[in-house]
Amino acid sequence: MSSDEASATGGRSSTPPGRGGAGNATAGADSGPGEVLRVPVSADQPSFVNLDDPAVTEEESPGESTEWDLSFQGWNVHTNGGVSGPGKGWSFGPVSYYYLEFPEDPLEAPLEIVDHAGGALQNWYVYAEDHGLYSRYHVYGVRTPRGLFKLQILGYRGEVEGVPVSALYRLRWAEVNEDGEGELQEVSNLDATANGDATDPEEPSACLVLATGEELRLTPEQALGSEDWDLCFRRDAISLNGGVGGPGEVEAVDLDAADSSSENDDEEAVLARTPSTELERFESTDYARLTAPGAEYAPDGVVSGFTGRWYEAGEPPLPSLDAWLVEGAEGLSSFLVAFDGFEGADQNGPGTVLLRVVPTRR
Repeated sequence: MSSDEASATGGRSSTPPGRGGAGNATAGADSGPGEVLRVPVSADQPSFVNLDDPAVTEEESPGESTEWDLSFQGWNVHTNGGVSGPGKGWSFGPVSYYYLEFPEDPLEAPLEIVDHAGGALQNWYVYAEDHGLYSRYHVYGVRTPRGLFKLQILGYRGEVEGVPVSALYRLRWAEVNEDGEGELQEVSNLDATANGDATDPEEPSACLVLATGEELRLTPEQALGSEDWDLCFRRDAISLNGGVGGPGEVEAVDLDAADSSSENDDEEAVLARTPSTELERFESTDYARLTAPGAEYAPDGVVSGFTGRWYEAGEPPLPSLDAWLVEGAEGLSSFLVAFDGFEGADQNGPGTVLLRVVPTRR
């Protein structure tokens, strides 16, 4: 799941040895661990990479193939698994680039981020050093065919017979219109555990109808065929019934998205937040804020462990100085990958990516 903002640095520096500035397309290409593969990336068509060789591959039927492990298109990087492919692939990161220097020292991923539908709610938590997921307490606007709602995530951990269990959500929400807002609704222990395995397509997870508070238990396939739900919860991933997420017309916006950057730099401040301290933030969100010109509602797209984190926007865009753990499509091998440079990057994509690949032991 998202490891949104996950950074398992293990106490090592995040600046890799032998690399120049992130904008230097050839920095580190001639030295360092593993192999460096040149991957031409188009904004219009995906490029596929097999990490075992490594090599760029041609795929006539990528939706049926496990011969590729990563795909690149524009500023998107996807793994062969979940909504992106038929394989068992997933990713985790970012982590320190220095892990590439120690491939024999297995990196245990606390989260297996399977490609999933996501959008406005993908960045709902910070990932703390204790491997816990803690809500940012942002307020989200959710627009559905049944009404306009404000939503706040209050927690990710519940209790079962006195034992703490992850992926049991606590939420509050209310319908809002020009005349005011409806009754406050809350839910605790909303079961997004998927019986401990989010990759199993046969395991159902919790979906929610905001207008009524009804909870549904749906498998991913059932959710994709139903317009009856608004939000689905599967481990740390929250999807909308719209766009890639489902056949409905649900859209959402993170009204506090501008705070994310500063929150990433001040984890302690986020962890100090509670449902009580953030109640005023929720209560002060009214119809005017939900419908302000800058509130850009959107349906879901595809989210991977790389989404929005493997590059830095700018003139020109620059590659991240971090690394990612990637599970191969066959589910039999794993790799550490990093981006040593871009050649010809612009706002449409990185041009050619210098992809460093290091096989790992598990």
